[in-house]
Amino acid sequence: MKILVGIPCLYNAEMCKLSILSVAMEADVLVIDNGADYGVKQMIKLLIECKFNIRFISNEQNIFVNPAWNQILHYFLQSDYDQLIIMNSDLVMKPGWSNRIQDGISCIPTDGSHLVDTVVSEGTTGVFIHLNKEMARLAYPIPYGIKIWFGDNFLYGKIRKAGFQTIIRTGMLCEHIGNGSQTIGILPNKAEIIEQDKIAWAEIEKTL
Repeated sequence: MKILVGIPCLYNAEMCKLSILSVAMEADVLVIDNGADYGVKQMIKLLIECKFNIRFISNEQNIFVNPAWNQILHYFLQSDYDQLIIMNSDLVMKPGWSNRIQDGISCIPTDGSHLVDTVVSEGTTGVFIHLNKEMARLAYPIPYGIKIWFGDNFLYGKIRKAGFQTIIRTGMLCEHIGNGSQTIGILPNKAEIIEQDKIAWAEIEKTL
């Protein structure tokens, strides 16, 4: 079973590095340089030079979370990987996380946040979404009208409606303003974008 982990990175090179390295020993990693700062760019370059199993997509500017997730989904659908994990760069996984997740997929409810909690390092938090190829085909793309919020809600809604069993831990990506690279509180137009997301989501949600 081939696993790909997709992680958008923006700020906080040290946290991004911890997140990437926590999964790179057990899976291949697709890093999205989402208009990242210099420190993050240099960190990613160093990890690639050190021969970790890291793929890399670079955006000239921050295209926001959901479009970056769409880049991950598109890459996954064009690849020969069987399983996809989308996570944000605030999350650090414990050794053995991949086996624990694989073992638990078949025996959990659709929202498996409790299982993710058992493989996440203490003190780190964030979104963790598991998809196989069938789920990804069903859910791709996340609608263009939502850029920061509701991407996880959309994926959850599509997967739940189809009756799939999977693992989705949601609700922290845009709310957690702390040590993470995907922190959006520094964006001057954050409130405006979120209001636009809310308006768009009100219509999108009706289709799920």
